Amino acid sequence: MGYHRGPDQHAEHDRGQVIRERISDRIADLTEPMTTRETQWLLSADGVRLEPRPLVTEYPPLIEQLAQVIGGSTAGTSSSGYDSQPPGSLDAVDCLRTIRRQSRWWVRRALQSEPGTLAQDLVTIGSRAHELDAGDLGCLDRDVLRWWAQARIVTTWDTAPLKPNVPCMVCSKRGGLQVRLDPLAAVCRHCGSAWDSTTIGILGEHVRLAMADPIPELETTR
Repeated sequence: MGYHRGPDQHAEHDRGQVIRERISDRIADLTEPMTTRETQWLLSADGVRLEPRPLVTEYPPLIEQLAQVIGGSTAGTSSSGYDSQPPGSLDAVDCLRTIRRQSRWWVRRALQSEPGTLAQDLVTIGSRAHELDAGDLGCLDRDVLRWWAQARIVTTWDTAPLKPNVPCMVCSKRGGLQVRLDPLAAVCRHCGSAWDSTTIGILGEHVRLAMADPIPELETTR
């Protein structure tokens, strides 16, 4: 007689697969270069019409961007020759240290392996997440979400994150929430809680009720 999964087992398997893919995608953002492609309209050579020109911007992995924010060097270079020069950031130092410390724990304690460089540890975690049970996988998913969301927000020096002046729904402290719209991510700088596009609705409703105003009215000053 062959073995067949029941409905609950199928659901658990599918849920685990979704979580592992989510972890893998976020770790890829942390460890692999990223490229954005946009269309820029410029005057033609004869100056009589507009022509579409491709604008390709290449960014290093998020963990490298964090290191560059700390050192004040360029984290994005476009094909147009325009460079962005971010300021130094204590938030970047804290974020990078947190990722390094927690990723080493996962490699050593949960995966019973010897830690290496930060990038190596993150790749190990992503490639071996399938070895974890459901409970540990859920904890890893939450940790990786915090790493990814905080890195996304800290490395966005060209556009200030939204800063709703309301208490965090987790730690209840005011002034720590920061939201980035593209890609959608939010963090609390006080307790480290993080939200992405799948959970941001819960936070958005909390902010709406706390402010009695729609999300577009969020404060955008640093």
